[in-house]
Amino acid sequence: MSEAALTDHTRPPIGPRAIRIRWVAIAVFAWWVVDINLQDTILMTPIDTRIRWTALMAGLLSGCGFGYELSKLDRSAALPAARRIQRRALVFIMCSLGMFFGAVIADQLVWRTANLIQFAGARSEVSVRSFPIREVFGGRGGPRVSIGSRGELDRLHISPEDYRILAGQGRPRRPWIHCLKLLRETTDTAVRVWLPSRHRLTSKQRTVSSCPASVRWI
Repeated sequence: MSEAALTDHTRPPIGPRAIRIRWVAIAVFAWWVVDINLQDTILMTPIDTRIRWTALMAGLLSGCGFGYELSKLDRSAALPAARRIQRRALVFIMCSLGMFFGAVIADQLVWRTANLIQFAGARSEVSVRSFPIREVFGGRGGPRVSIGSRGELDRLHISPEDYRILAGQGRPRRPWIHCLKLLRETTDTAVRVWLPSRHRLTSKQRTVSSCPASVRWI
């Protein structure tokens, strides 16, 4: 009997548990993709390191478990030796990918949850503030800058015109010359800012301004 025939006869249909796990994995991944594209604010206040590490470990373990379940083949012992080696390689790859995405999604979930908890129903002050531009990035994702705060590491969109000006200035350093104006909301314990609109990827308008004297050395 050929190897293909043996494989067909020894591999039963995927069980309902595996199907449910796959749908859960797809739903979680879809939520992550939608959330990172639709979120309009980011939390700038640092989160307790213990909470982040706990979430990271939970994401790694959950991702590894999802990856294993997604790669699992029933009755693998009945497969030829070559196929068992292939299966082990598949399990390793899927577990590694699962751990990576699990860690990323867990970190996103922690920041989003903290953002919602800190500002849910809170009376807060909203104002326009100038944030020094500390790093400038190009690439396939479009021109972006970082305001270098301790809490968030997101790169904020700017217009192509601003990118050409900033890129020609060399690496930003104190005293800061250019600032990005953002809506800033504060409570007694937290700070968050509104993300710049994504239309700035194709906009020709200026979105960066000169830093006021009061923030040049922040």
